[in-house]
Amino acid sequence: VRSINDCDIEMSCGNVWRGRLSLGLRTLLCGLVVLDRVASLAPQLAVTPCNVQRLIIACMLGVSKYSEDEPLNNDFWSNAGGVALADLNKCELALVRILNYSFRVSEPAFVALLAQLGLEDLGADGGADVDGVDDDLLR
Repeated sequence: VRSINDCDIEMSCGNVWRGRLSLGLRTLLCGLVVLDRVASLAPQLAVTPCNVQRLIIACMLGVSKYSEDEPLNNDFWSNAGGVALADLNKCELALVRILNYSFRVSEPAFVALLAQLGLEDLGADGGADVDGVDDDLLR
């Protein structure tokens, strides 16, 4: 994952991953694909050390709502991610507007991220085995 505005995305993802979230690798990785898309669509949005965790959590929230039949609510995400609910709600609304409600992650984008992170062995086919998230997210 590229470094956006010199933010340490790897460290922030590590904090999210090791923190209170137990949502799975597929959700985190798809959230990063979405964050990269947001950065491309809205270059005026500065990703900073102060907001990168909120953005990652909000992207994961959007991915989860897109892919899950019974997604977790924003209150759960707020508590699990250590982000104030009001801030998370504002961030989600901004992402929805930027992305025009499209949290879909294409298989090529997902596979490219895996390659960029050196995780090719997981592959798009093996994603459901990684964390139980349905492969519909990648269709």
